[in-house]
Amino acid sequence: MLYHGILLYSNNSKANLERAYDIIYDYLKIDNTNINHIKNNTYPDFLFISKNPNDNNIPIEIIRNINDFVYLSPIISNKKAIIINNINDMTINASNAFLKILEEPPQNILLVLTTNKLFSVLPTIISRCIKEKVKYSSSNDITDYLHNKNNDFINDSINYLNSNIMFDYDFIKQYSNNVYDFVLIAIQNLNKQLLEKHNITIANKILQLQSLINLLHNTYPNLENLMIAVMYIIKSY
Repeated sequence: MLYHGILLYSNNSKANLERAYDIIYDYLKIDNTNINHIKNNTYPDFLFISKNPNDNNIPIEIIRNINDFVYLSPIISNKKAIIINNINDMTINASNAFLKILEEPPQNILLVLTTNKLFSVLPTIISRCIKEKVKYSSSNDITDYLHNKNNDFINDSINYLNSNIMFDYDFIKQYSNNVYDFVLIAIQNLNKQLLEKHNITIANKILQLQSLINLLHNTYPNLENLMIAVMYIIKSY
């Protein structure tokens, strides 16, 4: 099968988008004089698609814009490219319409898709793309990801991590739906300890927490049980 799409996924939207732009720069051979045109979506052979801040999703009407763009001849180079940021924001109708473009695009087009919720992307879209997991692990990445999160939640999480409480059931009840973000905060907290103490036990905890990432995205049958499991890893040993 010939793939025209690349699907970038991780839970860090910023990292996904940065990687998408890097791919586009390389594919279109963009030099420094045209980077701003790409970023401003004014480069004639490039199209950026994302959810409108005032909308809840990417509507099917946007697919018509994509369809018009892909079948026009390139203007500057012999290639064209599209970034669709957080394709999981597409409605079902939009996803199905986009699939037709993804299945039979022109030869000179590259479609770079990003998502922070891979489980929400139409499986047929996933199967038509080369998939790349975007890696991010620095404290700065996690801090950026959590930047717009609820400050009370972050403060409560840090206080819990620094306390001697094994299981705080009020905390579990209040924040079990934030279990993914709690794991990120815990990994960040443990990484700091690891740098200070070089303790193999802490390193093992980090590995165990990272292994739980794949169980999250609210698909786990009981989030409160998962939060307890996370707390057990953090507070054990």
